[in-house]
Amino acid sequence: MIGIIITGHGEFSLGLRSSAKMIVGKQIGLEAVPFLEGESSSELQKKLTSKIAEMRDEYEGVIVLADLTGGTPYKESAVIANEYSNVKVIGGTNLSMVLELSMLRMMENDADKLTHQTLTSGKDAIQLFECVKIEDSNSSAEDSEGI
Repeated sequence: MIGIIITGHGEFSLGLRSSAKMIVGKQIGLEAVPFLEGESSSELQKKLTSKIAEMRDEYEGVIVLADLTGGTPYKESAVIANEYSNVKVIGGTNLSMVLELSMLRMMENDADKLTHQTLTSGKDAIQLFECVKIEDSNSSAEDSEGI
C-alpha cells in the first residue's frame, strides 16, 4: 500500500484529512503535516522528513499532497522526495484527489500510476455550476421549444 501525506499552509491538511475521514472513514497511512503560522520552513522540513521516513519504512511508497504548487510545503516536500525513488509530490490538492487516492491505493502499489490517476481525478473534479435561465412565465408555449 502507498502512504499519503497531506501538507499545506495553516490547517489545510488537517481539514482535508478530517473531511476524508467523514466521507470514506478513518484511513490508515493517511497523515497530515500542517505548516502552521509562525513555523519556519526548516521546522516544516524536519516534520516532513520525519513523517516521510516513517512512512517509507511502513509502506511501498509515499505520495505527498500539497496545497499550492510552488508554496513552502510543496517545495520542502519536493526537496525530500528528490532523495527517494518512491516518494512523489503533487501540488494543487483538492478533496477529490484525497478521496480517489485513498481508495485506489488499496488496489495499486505503483506510486507513478497512482500519481497520474490522482492528477486526472483532481482536474476532473473542478467544475463550474451555471444556472439555466428559465423562460418568462408570460411567454406563450408556442415561443418555447420542447415536446
